[in-house]
Amino acid sequence: MRQRVIIPETIRREIGNMGNRHRQRVLAVLTILSNEPRRGRRLHGIRRPVWSYRVWPYRILYQMEKQTLIVLAMGAGRRHTIY
Repeated sequence: MRQRVIIPETIRREIGNMGNRHRQRVLAVLTILSNEPRRGRRLHGIRRPVWSYRVWPYRILYQMEKQTLIVLAMGAGRRHTIY
């Protein structure tokens, strides 16, 4: 079942500022995640279940609720700066 994807305005701006190749890859992954949200990795040690999906050089952090996929953050860099 396809889930609705919510992308906050700050993340939309970040996607808009990416190069065309990276933007297309990120948007394609968001489409895939709306169909298969458990495709990413579940992060442990955080109270609310947060998932991560890698789109080199970016990582997408998101939460799943009943019928909604909420993108929390997206960034490029080393793992310790993203999480």
